[in-house]
Amino acid sequence: MRDRTTVVLVDNDETTTESLSKLVTRMGLRCECYHSGLEFLENYDCEIPSVIVSELRTADVSGLQIQRILKDRGCQVPIIFLTHYGSIPLAAKTLRSGAVHFLEKPVNEQEFWDAVLEAVAVADRWNNERLRAEEIRQRMESLTEQELEVLQMIGEGEPNKTIAATLSVSVRTVEIRRSSLMVKLNAKTITDLIRFTLQESNGYHETFVGGLVPTHLAVSAGTNNNNNGSH
Repeated sequence: MRDRTTVVLVDNDETTTESLSKLVTRMGLRCECYHSGLEFLENYDCEIPSVIVSELRTADVSGLQIQRILKDRGCQVPIIFLTHYGSIPLAAKTLRSGAVHFLEKPVNEQEFWDAVLEAVAVADRWNNERLRAEEIRQRMESLTEQELEVLQMIGEGEPNKTIAATLSVSVRTVEIRRSSLMVKLNAKTITDLIRFTLQESNGYHETFVGGLVPTHLAVSAGTNNNNNGSH
């Protein structure tokens, strides 16, 4: 966790960033400092696992604007807000917008320490989920149209004989395609295969995890459905 996550401080108060950066270093975490919201936005890399600690009222771009811009960019990152002018309504607003914590200046060292560790844990979990989703996406992209057909029917609970009859192929062909699916999706059991295709959402609902149907296969499936409907 600590080897992968960077704490990014955004505050035009150099005294604050200097003291907090020393604390972050003592925690064994990497630290980057920006004294301008615009400078931060110009240099921030969403792909690097990080936690952002931002002054709510920076001189050029506010903390809430930074949060909104990062969301628009598709960046999922935990944010801790700091401010000299705290209030319950303001704290509630930042938390509703997705902030992990809202701390008043001067920052209590223990509160800051606890907030950063919690945010780092969140960042670590989100990063693992992102990496897992990307792995699934890449594995799904490796499937052929024929393998996808078999995978979909496995998700429906169909046995090999039924799949073979529906696709007008031999049972052996279905077995070969299923074996290939097991390898490409790194599945150990048939249950693992089903998890790639199904999830529970208000009942038993067919879908690929996260909507990760490969584009080239989704187009083919759409074409096949249209053709089937025309007969």
